[in-house]
Amino acid sequence: MFLTVQSQTASFNNSNTISSNTYLSKVKLYYYYFFAGMYGFVGSFADVVMVNSKWTKAHVETIFWTWEMVLDKKRDSKGKIVLVYPPCNVSELMKINIERGGKEEKKIILSVGQFRPEKAHAVQIRSFHKFITSHKEFRGRVKLCLIGGCRNAEDEQRVEDLQALCEELGLTEDVRILRNVPFDILVDYYQRSWIGLHTMWNEHFGIGVVEYMAAGLIPLAHNSGGPKSDIIVNRETNTDMKTGYLASTVDEFSDKMYEILTLPMDLDIKIRKSARESVREQFSDDQFTKGFIKCLNKVL
Repeated sequence: MFLTVQSQTASFNNSNTISSNTYLSKVKLYYYYFFAGMYGFVGSFADVVMVNSKWTKAHVETIFWTWEMVLDKKRDSKGKIVLVYPPCNVSELMKINIERGGKEEKKIILSVGQFRPEKAHAVQIRSFHKFITSHKEFRGRVKLCLIGGCRNAEDEQRVEDLQALCEELGLTEDVRILRNVPFDILVDYYQRSWIGLHTMWNEHFGIGVVEYMAAGLIPLAHNSGGPKSDIIVNRETNTDMKTGYLASTVDEFSDKMYEILTLPMDLDIKIRKSARESVREQFSDDQFTKGFIKCLNKVL
């Protein structure tokens, strides 16, 4: 947030009114500094602080401090900040058959997430448009499906804007947008989809990405935040360890869509299996319980 305001970059949480005005940007920056100081002060009284990703941990370590730091002139709050991945109840998704249909079967690129501005759904639509216009042989064979919840009238308007964007780009037959669907329909889409798409910048963790992996999809997530630091193993040199793909721009997302959809079947299955096993080993309810109890033992 600091860098966004300091560089006067417009975003969902930094309006054009503020980002285009140097004075207002400085006021907002001082406002952030004040609250960062307050967070650090409050955090100094905690014995143990649990964070949900390595990315979040790095941020908290720069803000929180301890009274020992002040008295001893040392900056070391790291001992009390502990990484505990959140519980991801994916038992039903883990039952889904990990193998998908053959190469000729119609494929779905699935996005699951509330229709909030930070989820960057427009980036998904533009990336998909770039993909099918660059690789016309996939038109009619691949669909993009956005599934999410609407909390209020603003979210409903956001969905209408996304539908208008699809019309503008000529994608009304290629993109489907579903709101507030029941769980059984969501599971059906998980079963039929190939790629799990996530475009939010600097998400602290990314449970949605974990759910893709548990359901047997190959995740394609934004190259930032928790998905980059904790969830997706993106090793080009070791496909045995690879659990998904990362991208940052429309062009990169488009290129990765093509790469995933043209994977040899044996490599495709290997990545899906590695992704699901990663969920089992790191992000289960059992792993959360162990980490949570270990933290409590420090103060009991």
